[in-house]
Amino acid sequence: MPRSFALRRPTRTELAVAAMALLLGVLGVLQYRWVGQLSADERERLRSHADTQAENLTDDFNRELTRAFFWLQFGPELRRDAPLEAEVDRYARWYSAAPRPELVKTIYRLTEPTTASGGWVVERFSRDPARLEAVSWPAELAPIRVELEKARETSRSGAQPARVLPTFASIPALLIPRIEQLQDRGDGRIVSAAPLNGYTVAVLDRGYLEKDLLPQLVERHFRLSQDPSLYVGIYGPGIAFSAPGGQVPAALRTAPDVTDGDMFEIRFFEFRRFVTDRRLEPPAGSTAVAATTAPAGPGVRVGPTPPGQNTVIVAREGRGNVVFRGRGGPGGPGGPPGRDGVPRWTVHVLHRAGSLDIAVSHARLRNLLVSFGVLVLLGASMGLVLVTTGRARRLAAQQIEFVAGVSHELRTPLAVIRSAAENLADGVVADPKQVKRYGDVIAGEGRRLTQMVEQIMEFAGFESGRATLDVRPADLGGIIEEALRGADPLVREHHATIERRGTTELPAVLVDPSAVSRSLQNLIVNALKYGGAPPAVVIDARRADGARREVSVTISDNGSGIAPRDLPHIFEPFYRGGDATARQIHGSGLGLSLVKRIVDEMGGRITVRTEAGKGSAFTLHLPLAPEGALAGGPAERPADAAGLGDPRVPA
Repeated sequence: MPRSFALRRPTRTELAVAAMALLLGVLGVLQYRWVGQLSADERERLRSHADTQAENLTDDFNRELTRAFFWLQFGPELRRDAPLEAEVDRYARWYSAAPRPELVKTIYRLTEPTTASGGWVVERFSRDPARLEAVSWPAELAPIRVELEKARETSRSGAQPARVLPTFASIPALLIPRIEQLQDRGDGRIVSAAPLNGYTVAVLDRGYLEKDLLPQLVERHFRLSQDPSLYVGIYGPGIAFSAPGGQVPAALRTAPDVTDGDMFEIRFFEFRRFVTDRRLEPPAGSTAVAATTAPAGPGVRVGPTPPGQNTVIVAREGRGNVVFRGRGGPGGPGGPPGRDGVPRWTVHVLHRAGSLDIAVSHARLRNLLVSFGVLVLLGASMGLVLVTTGRARRLAAQQIEFVAGVSHELRTPLAVIRSAAENLADGVVADPKQVKRYGDVIAGEGRRLTQMVEQIMEFAGFESGRATLDVRPADLGGIIEEALRGADPLVREHHATIERRGTTELPAVLVDPSAVSRSLQNLIVNALKYGGAPPAVVIDARRADGARREVSVTISDNGSGIAPRDLPHIFEPFYRGGDATARQIHGSGLGLSLVKRIVDEMGGRITVRTEAGKGSAFTLHLPLAPEGALAGGPAERPADAAGLGDPRVPA
């Protein structure tokens, strides 16, 4: 026959939990998208911030170079109606007044040959006293010498003058055109300068750059001491600097997150930032540029200047010297950053995670884990509420069934006691033997009631934590004998057979004798109630093999076994299997629960083995007492088996 299923109407709690689960799913999808968008925004923010930090680092470094360039070319101040300081005085002023005099290690003055076959005059500045000393071409200036000779050859050939760069990052050094005088047109707009045929070379101190200036600038802009989440490197001709110190990943040089390639250039458009010009009253917001321009005729020529800017133009005389352009892009002379082919240094920034993408991915994963963890916690809480509600409902049903069962069990002995008492009171029974039999019945039913109440009280004691056991060394054989004596009336009533195996010469166990006797009696009663017809019970006691110090007592029956669906629940309070309900076997559902509680409290355990159609076997594993614990004294036996009591009380 086809099976029919009855549809149960969901409760309000179940509907609320289902609605909240659906809402959690929607929130999970929204959370995933939101975290993804936040991660993308965070990636752009971190990249933009790192790019800004690298740019600010580059700007500050370039400003230090620009200060040295203009101070050595013009000095820190231009005065009205006053000639320029002598070059030696400007060099000395740098070391005495500059914010970072250590930046320049050596100053050379180069004077261009006056004849085609003549040579360059090279002089080195000495500080104490301030003077210039003639020297031969230093080896460190070899790249500058090559460029200057190339420019002279180009100029002598009549071709377009070659451009000589003001920076040589590989040395590192600055090549500064020498200036002799300034002329004022008188209109407050344009200043011109007459150049000398030569250059000032400022050789920078590489040790100071790598040990002082660059670490200070990196710390100022990246705060690595407070937020060590980045690696910063500066690479280029003659430089390989990284921060923080120590081992850095190769990706900092080969695959950085952010780069800025404009380090080591002169910012000509910031002339007025470093040189105070007191000769003019410049228009508001004006800037000035110092440089050299293309060859001109004899004397000094005035270069054009756009409105709103004051420009110092350095002009060469007609002998065809090299060119420095007066105005360039923000990256320096000759055009915008990175397009003039000038070898420069590059700032590299790399996140410690390996890259910004990896760092953001890790943060995104953490955010997702936290977010979904919260959602899972909420979902688990709702599931727990649902499970707890269902368990409470089942427990309430079991308690109602327990009350009904106990009421039924109480009704039977009370009815017997009442009937027997009325018969005795009414004189229906007068024969002494009958009176004695009635008295035995009343006493037995009273004992049954007492034991049932004791069982309930014991369960309540375990539930409240007030129950205590008197654990001591005891004779297991005597405990088994006591349990059998208690179950003997029910054995005779069911015409059952009891087979004992290995129950003699057993070692002492460390238990509460009365509690173990009640437990064994309960298991024997269950074997009689759920056994075959007639019941056959086997009691097998033996010491465990191996290193385990315990004795096992197994009570098996010849019943139909325990259904698989009931097996996980048989030790739960008030639980009664489907077979017990179908066969209308009386009981409270507390017996096995109490047995497990008692055995666990004594440090033992209970196991069950069942096979359909062949019966079940319950085994108590009891701890052994120390050797000789009972020597020289009588064995401890249970004084009373009350609690689980009369075997006619169903468990």
